[in-house]
Amino acid sequence: MPAVPATEVIVNRTTRVLVHGAIAGILAATSLALWFLVADSIADVPLRTPAFLAGALLGTGNAHPTAGVIIPYTLFHYAVFILLGIVIAWLVGSLPVLRGALTGVVVGFLLFDLLFYVGLLASGTNIIRALGWPLVLAGNVVAGIVMLGYLGLVGPVRGTGWLPALREHQTLRNGLITGLIGATVLAVWFLIVDAIASTVLFTPAALGSAFFFGATSPAQVTIDFTTVAGYTLIHYAAFLLVGVAAAAVVRGSEDSPPLVLGLVLLFVVAETLFVGFVTIAANWILGALAWWAVALGNILASAGMGAYLWHAHPRVREQMRQGPPLEHPA
Repeated sequence: MPAVPATEVIVNRTTRVLVHGAIAGILAATSLALWFLVADSIADVPLRTPAFLAGALLGTGNAHPTAGVIIPYTLFHYAVFILLGIVIAWLVGSLPVLRGALTGVVVGFLLFDLLFYVGLLASGTNIIRALGWPLVLAGNVVAGIVMLGYLGLVGPVRGTGWLPALREHQTLRNGLITGLIGATVLAVWFLIVDAIASTVLFTPAALGSAFFFGATSPAQVTIDFTTVAGYTLIHYAAFLLVGVAAAAVVRGSEDSPPLVLGLVLLFVVAETLFVGFVTIAANWILGALAWWAVALGNILASAGMGAYLWHAHPRVREQMRQGPPLEHPA
């Protein structure tokens, strides 16, 4: 049987990614649209969500749900999801372990974060607060599960599952452990700080109140299970992503030692994103928490993550101890 030319293989793979990615995006976009259609109908305000999002993204304020508003926004909604579906399909094709409902939940969290930041950057509107964060989060998680579910069904091979993958893929396993360590260290640190100040769980409640409900002062902070749990989920999801990225950088540095610098830069970027989020969402939090508590907490979390990765990669430790190789004259 003659071998298939490499060019044809690449073309077939690219076509498969584009087609399946586009279909996955369409299915996810449809599930999210139906989710909000049902929610709006139950609230007796049909099509309120797409009209509101159209107005927010265009900076025109609350728009009436007319055909001239709904149709252009719907086309934009599907175009964004098709593009996202293609990107996710390419990632799934490169790393089959990403298939499955668990990854779909992660994608849902990413969509949730994306909607928050796009709303702020485009119009300064906290879309999450306006629509209700539980409703938005649940809808995006459903869309993520639909997208990954379809890609798992049409994939050329079945995913290996998360538990076997964690045993077989050291980088993924180390990344998740690294993220858990960082998230837990920071959470425990703020729990201690809050306990000393006699305001237990104030920090996650303040961040959650700012993120979900647009709180603008400590007086508006709501310390309840929903707010604290919602922010905690986002907190851990963000650290897991940073942990996997950090583990990948360290793994690469075993073959290219200068990549260790990339790890340092990664931690700096993570710290900057956290402070940037606080500054954009609620700069009053830095005053309420004390800047030194925020800075020291992130330093401790980074130190915990770095210590684990240092322990998990003996080759990197040896390279760091030996220093750069000596250059011999020609």
